[in-house]
Amino acid sequence: MQVEEREIQRRLRILTHAEKIGIIRQACRYFGIARSTFYRWKAEYDKYNRPGLAKKSTVAKHHPRQVPQEIVDKIIHLHRKYHLAATTAEQHVNRIMCRLSTSDPGTGNSPNSSYAAICAA
Repeated sequence: MQVEEREIQRRLRILTHAEKIGIIRQACRYFGIARSTFYRWKAEYDKYNRPGLAKKSTVAKHHPRQVPQEIVDKIIHLHRKYHLAATTAEQHVNRIMCRLSTSDPGTGNSPNSSYAAICAA
């Protein structure tokens, strides 16, 4: 049994237990969850049935300070072609962006984001 399926069954067991005893506060205390969590799960179950009880991703779909894809591509290109380290590639990209005047000189991506881009490639 997969972890996700086990979590769905646990949540379903909590919902059915609360329905069976009729006292939501007592069921929540027994299982150690907040009543707000219970009502959120119940609303999802009422709306989507069993698939509504699956865990949802909490990762943001778009991060406002995310490094633009064109910069990530340039860092990866510099790393692959010239075998540059993350900080060196980041410095080269910042220099290129300043020359192209598409970016302010003081606003560059951090070495950590350069390293993450290289690792993701």
